[in-house]
Amino acid sequence: MVKLCCNAAVINRILIFAFVLSSAPVFAQNTAPWDSLSAYAKEQGATVKGDLTTFTRLTQPYAPLDIQVVGASVDEARQIKGRFFGIAAASSGIGLDKTLSMTNGFHCQTCGPARVEDLRNDLPEIRLLVQRFNAMPNEGLLFAHWGIAGDFRINSIFHQGSLTQEYSSNQNVFPGAVVKRFDDVSAALKSLGIQQPDLDALLKQMDAAHIVALLRTPDGVRAIRTGVTRSMAGLLFVTNKGEIPKPREENNGIRINGFIKEADDVFYFES
Repeated sequence: MVKLCCNAAVINRILIFAFVLSSAPVFAQNTAPWDSLSAYAKEQGATVKGDLTTFTRLTQPYAPLDIQVVGASVDEARQIKGRFFGIAAASSGIGLDKTLSMTNGFHCQTCGPARVEDLRNDLPEIRLLVQRFNAMPNEGLLFAHWGIAGDFRINSIFHQGSLTQEYSSNQNVFPGAVVKRFDDVSAALKSLGIQQPDLDALLKQMDAAHIVALLRTPDGVRAIRTGVTRSMAGLLFVTNKGEIPKPREENNGIRINGFIKEADDVFYFES
């Protein structure tokens, strides 16, 4: 039987974490830190050099070029994330035709049903991945791995190449400023109570299951398969078996459009 999140203490940590962003209740769209966001996009884009595959990986949900916003409405978040996506593409040498192919590749008429079928076929493997994820320390509320060997994110800590850095939010947008640079990745993992072999096994299993992010939420665990700008798709493993989740808008500007039941404790979702 899969051990699913969450006890009261874990839920409290999830709410405090708030998707690793600021807890301020209102997002002022006109105060978005565009200068710092543009500089960040330019820094990340320097590694892309016009390669669409690399750009697609870096813009997956919770990857380095996927910003999160707290306190925004869905429409505000759509505008902020869409504008940043354009800045990131330009900084990465990715033309409009390629960005359109990315968005069209998510929203095309046959894409949704195909994703549902693929995830349904992969459900046994993804369930094992969620089991491993739930065996990790509860301090790890978010794990992301965008398909670049060795790179990952845990909560607000990114490891890319030889750099391991923790970020803060800036005016309710994440990532913001670097608040800590770790001497090596082991120091970051130690701060989270995570062992390197356990992390390596999890990342390997994420690759095999084609899951780019794992996120603990009050209602369970989201195993995210793919996404672009404000949209994502994956499986929700609910905490309370038999509970049917409802479409909703969340405080980070995400709208969960609906759920499709795949098992008593598993639902396909899109945002």
